[in-house]
Amino acid sequence: MLTNLTVKNLALFKDISVDFDGGLNILTGETGAGKSILIGSALLALGGRYTSDMIRTGEKAGYVELSFSVDDSLKDMVHRIDEEIDLSNGLLIISRKLSEGRSSSRINGESVTQKRLRDIASLLLDVHGQRDSQILLEAGGHKSLLDDFGSEGLHQARRETENAYRALTETKRAIDQIGEDQTQRQREIDLLSYEVEEISQAQLEEGEDDALESAYARLSHAQQIYEGLAKSQEALSGDGEGNASDLIARSMRALAAVRRFDEKSDALYDQLSQIDSLLSDVSREIDDTIETFEYSPEETDRISRRLDEINRLKGKYGATIAEIKAEEERKQERLEALENAEETLAKLTETMENQRAALLDKCAVLSEGRKRYASLMEKEIAAGLSELQFADNRFEIRVERADSIGPDGYDEVTFWIGPNPGEPMKELSRIASGGELSRIMLAVKTVMAGREREKTLIFDEIDAGISGRTAEAVAQRLCEIAQTHQVICITHLAQIASMADAH
Repeated sequence: MLTNLTVKNLALFKDISVDFDGGLNILTGETGAGKSILIGSALLALGGRYTSDMIRTGEKAGYVELSFSVDDSLKDMVHRIDEEIDLSNGLLIISRKLSEGRSSSRINGESVTQKRLRDIASLLLDVHGQRDSQILLEAGGHKSLLDDFGSEGLHQARRETENAYRALTETKRAIDQIGEDQTQRQREIDLLSYEVEEISQAQLEEGEDDALESAYARLSHAQQIYEGLAKSQEALSGDGEGNASDLIARSMRALAAVRRFDEKSDALYDQLSQIDSLLSDVSREIDDTIETFEYSPEETDRISRRLDEINRLKGKYGATIAEIKAEEERKQERLEALENAEETLAKLTETMENQRAALLDKCAVLSEGRKRYASLMEKEIAAGLSELQFADNRFEIRVERADSIGPDGYDEVTFWIGPNPGEPMKELSRIASGGELSRIMLAVKTVMAGREREKTLIFDEIDAGISGRTAEAVAQRLCEIAQTHQVICITHLAQIASMADAH
């Protein structure tokens, strides 16, 4: 339930806060007082279209905030969309800050995308304004209303139809690609053949580039490495006095003379002995390294050329050898498909025919479901029209097969109404006036409300074009809806305003 709406610096409003109750909430006021702007502000908070001229003149930014109380069932539905939203206190607060050229939205203080916001908003509010009646005049609008009425009963069938249509569309696209101009296909075959051959001949191995880089670095610094080894060996055990081995030997002789008189000197002698042994091992290893050290200009050149080749392939096909090999596989698959175009085309054509048959089956199941729900829906709407003072409450929903198939099946759904007693049924979109459309839409909303969970319904001037006994009937119907839903309604009619639980 919507408990509060706060608006700052938008259109007429500097700073306004409105609290709402359960049941029927009525907003009244003179034309231009800002009633519809208030509802429009709520739609902005829920992700509605925003332009910078909506900000109050002289202000840099606007702000809208909606506060909802949520029960456990609504918490579960919200968490299916975004499990990170904290609803532990039973409140859901949606806010949107609007500034020139941009806006940002939050739910309970956490930033959300506009899509995520609209998904959650659909659980909270259902808004009907004067423009919404136009769905009764739009192609496909009646089908959309029927599918919403069918809800979960049609959901699975429609989803399966959409999936079947998508699979068929993808297969058609693949067939179209194969059926491109033969010259273009041959040109692609030639290019792919060259590229696959180029990668294959390189005979790349995983890790080869790293090993070559290491070897090249060693060979390109061979002279420095050799000189460093030689100097190190000279310092350890070279000719002449002052090398590390001689100095350690001299120190050991000095300690050997006194070690039997002093425990500390004896321990130091042992440590020096270990160092002397370790130093001898290091010296021998350096000698071995110097003896086996080789520098080959030819090997250096070979490694350099191999690295150049690998880096050239990286520049064309991928940043690593693994990526190059993966690209080779993709190109090979595409090449085989092109080279076997006729065989591939035959297989795809067979697949397409099977998918078309499957799609028709799904469409038939969906169509039968729509017909069942159409029978239920038309009876409920007809009953509602009778209560809304229509001269003739005959109402039909016709589900007929169209010439084409789309992701929503092959049905064409139209609403038909008997305008006056004794006259034949006519298509709704061709005869209804603005006032009639509003009442029909109210009947539709009433039917929908009876099948939906308890969310807030907003009616912006649903009373357009009516008065007298019809206004009383509309008021009564709104009052009935408010028994199970929170309803917020803008009106100019006393008959409707008098039914308010909160005004």
